[in-house]
Amino acid sequence: MNKKSGFTLIELMIVIAIIAILLGATFMLMSVATDAKARAITVSRIERLQNALAGYYSAYGMYPAVPIYQNPNLNLITSDNDTGDPVALGSAKAATVCSRAQPIAFEYPTPLLLDDAVADANYSTKIQSILRDVNAISVNKVVDSLDAQKTSWADNKGFKFGLMSFLLPRVEVVGLPDSPKGPKLPVFVKGQWKDNNPTSKTDVEEYVLGKLITQRGLEEGACKAWLPNLEKTLSPSFKKEVYGIKLSTGSGHGLVKRGKQEADISANTIYLAQSTVTDGWGREFFYYSAPPHQSYRIWSAGSDGNTFPPWERLIKSAEAWIKDDIVGGKM
Repeated sequence: MNKKSGFTLIELMIVIAIIAILLGATFMLMSVATDAKARAITVSRIERLQNALAGYYSAYGMYPAVPIYQNPNLNLITSDNDTGDPVALGSAKAATVCSRAQPIAFEYPTPLLLDDAVADANYSTKIQSILRDVNAISVNKVVDSLDAQKTSWADNKGFKFGLMSFLLPRVEVVGLPDSPKGPKLPVFVKGQWKDNNPTSKTDVEEYVLGKLITQRGLEEGACKAWLPNLEKTLSPSFKKEVYGIKLSTGSGHGLVKRGKQEADISANTIYLAQSTVTDGWGREFFYYSAPPHQSYRIWSAGSDGNTFPPWERLIKSAEAWIKDDIVGGKM
């Protein structure tokens, strides 16, 4: 009699189970290695940012006084001030919104020479699909819609002065008014810009232009001390992007094109440029410095992306949120 040899069902199940265990262990080791690499990148970038901040302190006697764009009190967070979407108290989004009270990103109008490119969706292939169904326009096209009396980010989305606007030579990055590199001069005489540039104290355009030219020289000289920390080590984490802001006629919801009905502008999208720095997981760092700005805290939310701001870090409910945070600075 001929006997056929083969695996029994139980033997097959055992082999499959062993393979599954080995695959699971492999993926776990890969995940641990990836997380370790991201953590090492984050630590290195925090150290470089701290070196840059030390240079800033040496030059100005204080740490960057980044404006607050969100509600600094976690217990009062009811909505995301950037999007207007509701945020549940105690949620990850609420913690993130609160922690980003002093943002890293510096957001500003695209250069004049790119106005037509933005409108034609030629600025970046990455955003062509986004632009396909909207009327993309540069903030320079609606500069007269910027209200000089309103300086908050929610009301006047012309500039967002995050940490990078202090560590980069600001005027050089944005460009001088009405130059091919910079936005229109009227943008610079609006309240939002003036409130974040102590040398610009009047609406007289010639005065503002002269002060900005002077400021550019001062910033370039001061930044030479710490820019190598950003250029040589952090350049891979810099993002120079363009993104959209929906126009609406509601108060505090963005730029409004004068003389147009809501139906005419509902599809329009304003595009701004952005410079920022990310951690090893591709998320922006968090920054906080309270007046008189003699101390600061800069940190990453870690692998889980959850965090609490420094002033809430001692409460018991924050322990689970900050267990994997990577923190630099002293408070």
